[in-house]
Amino acid sequence: MYLTNDEVPPGALLFDDASKSSWDEAVNTLALMRREGRKRVLIVSDPPHLWRLNWVWSRLAPTAGVDYRLIASEPHWWHPARWRADEQSRSFVASELIKIAFYEFAHRWG
Repeated sequence: MYLTNDEVPPGALLFDDASKSSWDEAVNTLALMRREGRKRVLIVSDPPHLWRLNWVWSRLAPTAGVDYRLIASEPHWWHPARWRADEQSRSFVASELIKIAFYEFAHRWG
């Protein structure tokens, strides 16, 4: 864990192991924020996953009155200019695009 160092005390971190999707995670995080009286959140994830997180949070955060900021992590395998040449990166991007399409379909027609 990158955050469990001298700068961030372990007691300041909360973990969600109940969510099954990014949508669930956002809903559960917003519920926690409501209970704790929080209005701002930083969301850190892998760069290609931020596309889907933006889709989710841009729909949920405004109705909850929450400000959010997406922050890209820097995984060793992600190279923005060369992701198409890397199998892992291509697979990740393809998976995210499929999931975004599913979310969009479910959101519109669900």
